[in-house]
Amino acid sequence: MKVKQQINALFHKFVNRETVSYVVVGVFTTVIDLVLFWICSLFYSEGNMLGVTIGKIVAWIGAVAFAFFASKFVVFRSHDKSAGVFLREAVSFTASRLFSLLFAMVFIWLTVRLAGMDENVSNILSNIFVIIINYITSKLVVFRKK
Repeated sequence: MKVKQQINALFHKFVNRETVSYVVVGVFTTVIDLVLFWICSLFYSEGNMLGVTIGKIVAWIGAVAFAFFASKFVVFRSHDKSAGVFLREAVSFTASRLFSLLFAMVFIWLTVRLAGMDENVSNILSNIFVIIINYITSKLVVFRKK
């Protein structure tokens, strides 16, 4: 009986409103990223790393703008709209996303350029890692509870 209670407690620790809404927002953010990246890919020839880089930056900007507001108001329920808090959250959110962008850019460059992976497959894989990194930084740094 005690093991069942421990498993149940562990389940509820990791599967709750916050984590489920984060996954849903993460899926929408990823879809926005993938669609914008794909649209950008229509404007450059396959294997053009400058085009891939520009496409990733455009996709990132669109996805981060959506993710900030969805994370602030839906996932972490940070409803403090004072200028100081909003600015701190926006700056730290953007900084954490710049870190994950750098990770994604290096990952995509390594997998496309060195491993010969399809750029869209590489982008999908990088997004899986980015979602995990972003949850950790949002929870522990950006929207931390006081």
